[in-house]
Amino acid sequence: MNLSSQKKLILGAVALTLLAAAGVYFLVAGGASRRRSRAAAENGLGVTLVEQGKFADAIGHYTEALRIEPGYAEAENNLGVALVRSGQANSALDHYQAALKLKPDFAEAENNLGNALVQTAAVQDALAHYQKALQIKPDYAEAHADLGVALVRLNRIAEAIAEDQQALALSPNDVQVHINLANALYRNGRPHDAADQYEAALKLKPDLAEAQNNLGILLAQDGKMKEAIPHFQAAVRIDPGFTEAKNNLSIAQQQAGSGQ
Repeated sequence: MNLSSQKKLILGAVALTLLAAAGVYFLVAGGASRRRSRAAAENGLGVTLVEQGKFADAIGHYTEALRIEPGYAEAENNLGVALVRSGQANSALDHYQAALKLKPDFAEAENNLGNALVQTAAVQDALAHYQKALQIKPDYAEAHADLGVALVRLNRIAEAIAEDQQALALSPNDVQVHINLANALYRNGRPHDAADQYEAALKLKPDLAEAQNNLGILLAQDGKMKEAIPHFQAAVRIDPGFTEAKNNLSIAQQQAGSGQ
């Protein structure tokens, strides 16, 4: 057994954007405005329920918001998010498309549609939606990051690195993007740069067992067994059931003890 066989470099999950305030209407006199305020209240309840992980309940409130106010783009987007998070990515596609028909410059819905397409294995189709989101909103860090994830899946690693770097320029404390960039750099044959990104992620969030293990692997592969050991130990401490990290720790301790 050797350390290289234990690599477990993880790909970051795409983000999904919920919209709350964007769809809220002010309370004023008149039936139409009362209807809109009721729809906005249902949408707001849905956002709260998604944040609590109660996706089925949220779907009910978004559906009610759309019954009250059929042209409510933010509720269409949010219903798509709730469906994706409840494992119904295919069903979400129609709602993101409806949101974009109602509001063509809706960058978040474009990005979410891209994410849903990635989850339904239509990765190539997703690229156009990420790119459209970035045309609408060039400083949209999440869209750069999610485009990076899609490009990695298409094995377009150099392009993914550029997107991750742009995302970090806009949002330097995004832990997941540091990890995504580390993974892409590793796949691009740049282990030292990858190690730097794992270190950056761990400074922001030390309790990431996968990142601790991956950094340990890179240090060990660079012949730095003693430096690798604390990272394997941290991975096991964070996740006592992490078999790969336990194996890596045992190998690193043996090799460090033997002077290898």
